[in-house]
Amino acid sequence: MKQIALKTVKDLIEVKKYFIPSYQRGYRWTAMQVQDLLDDLYEFMEKNYTNPKAFYCLQPLVVCKRDNDSYEVIDGQQRLTTILIILTFLREESFTLEYKTREGSAEFLQGLGQEKFEEDIHNIDFHFMHEAYVTVENWFNNIQITHQTVTEKFSIMLRKQVKVIWYDIDQNTEVREVFSRLNIGKIPLTNAELMKAKLMLDLTYKERVELSTQWDQMERTLQKSSLWYFLGAEKPYENRIEFLFDIVANNTLVSQVDPYYTFYVLQELDTKQIWRNILAIMAIFEEWYDDRELYHYIGYLTINTPITKYLDLYNNDMVLTKRHFKQKLRLEMIENIDVERIDELDYYNNPAEIHRILLLFNVLTMLNQQQSNSLFPFDKYYETKWSLEHIHAQHTEGLRSKAQWETWIRDAIQFLEKDKSHCELVKQLKNVSIEMLTEVQFEQVSRDVLEQLYGKLTYESDGIENLALLDQATNSYLSNHFYPIKYKRLLKYDQEGGFVPLATRNVFMKYYSQQVENFEAWTRRDRDCYLDAIKMTLSQFIQEVHEV
Repeated sequence: MKQIALKTVKDLIEVKKYFIPSYQRGYRWTAMQVQDLLDDLYEFMEKNYTNPKAFYCLQPLVVCKRDNDSYEVIDGQQRLTTILIILTFLREESFTLEYKTREGSAEFLQGLGQEKFEEDIHNIDFHFMHEAYVTVENWFNNIQITHQTVTEKFSIMLRKQVKVIWYDIDQNTEVREVFSRLNIGKIPLTNAELMKAKLMLDLTYKERVELSTQWDQMERTLQKSSLWYFLGAEKPYENRIEFLFDIVANNTLVSQVDPYYTFYVLQELDTKQIWRNILAIMAIFEEWYDDRELYHYIGYLTINTPITKYLDLYNNDMVLTKRHFKQKLRLEMIENIDVERIDELDYYNNPAEIHRILLLFNVLTMLNQQQSNSLFPFDKYYETKWSLEHIHAQHTEGLRSKAQWETWIRDAIQFLEKDKSHCELVKQLKNVSIEMLTEVQFEQVSRDVLEQLYGKLTYESDGIENLALLDQATNSYLSNHFYPIKYKRLLKYDQEGGFVPLATRNVFMKYYSQQVENFEAWTRRDRDCYLDAIKMTLSQFIQEVHEV
């Protein structure tokens, strides 16, 4: 079982002895790394020396208890050795490092600063140890010019206020495997584990049980996909409760480089206040999730905007009621939507805007079905990439391979054979040699099929009235087919349990068409009815917003 704790350098000294196994490389910290650490520690000391609760946290030290009183160092040897070198310069009581194979390393560390060891620095390990010691010595000499008591203050701060994340691996664990996995990033420590250890430090047994129960309940709730994805969380989490800690630490960006940024930010705050904040945030999320309107509003908005924006808005003193909060969200949802120019948008020039409008159309369509209490499945939306699909494709320029051409022609034959008037065209298609077919020839074949079915298409087919939102896998499955083929394939996919957004399903099933004669063609009347449905749904929502 893993044991995580925060230990001071004083605690490390009390362990007395650490064992460095043969699989560990030698000490390799550069002078710059040592100086950066000293500068950071000095800056911390200047700001926090008189604050006994403040501490500077080093990255994890992963260890495993040996049969005697020593610990095997699995990860963190470089930091541990640097601490030892600083303590040696300060002439402070310290711990010792015992090496499995690096002969003379322990003795060299103990003799740092003594002239008799200077001749041994030709050894690469000794060279870096000596360079680190000289860097420490020069750094303190430079500081001492203006700060006479800095050594004493630094020594006290180092022992009492510098802590490491102590990660104690169970003795039955294969330590070599742990070392390998740590070094290829397979079992990194999480901020959630570290924060849980910190939160537990000063609690009574009863309080620990209560916190653990609350923790587990929140984690189970956050593991519910429908709740998790409506929050719009982008970063992957081993423990999803860590997302709440990231929010408290203002660390929700995927690009954050330091994996322990959240822990470092929160370590200086009051633990009880942190936990109260976590409980409050979780309560707000559950309240939003259980409110059908808020679920759809926030789920839609967080696709492009961090949830923290809406937490800040919710907690803003200017937002006095839930009704007022909902109105603020609605106003943001309709921002930059001009219903009058929707029919001017096209596939090539406005794909992002069309995507946004069709997504909102789908969300509002689901929200308007109040009798069913159904929810737009944001978890399904996040599970795949989405794209715009032509309801009826008047060209086949997206098909490039012979396999795609063969599939298209086979599907066309299957459809055309149902009508005897197409027998001549079917015969021509059956005589096409796929092996000899060129791209230009295929384009002519497909054009002949489409023209015989629908006549020469003179209308523009790249507007929103001929587009629907589909996941890319389904889009590829339907790609560049004419409407009746797409209709049948989508119907089959829907019947098999595949996720098709409600409005997309409706449009392919001609739900918006006022008069459905057949499912053999996507007509101008069908397109106009679909466009009217989009405009009417958005216009009604916008009107309701402005009437509040």
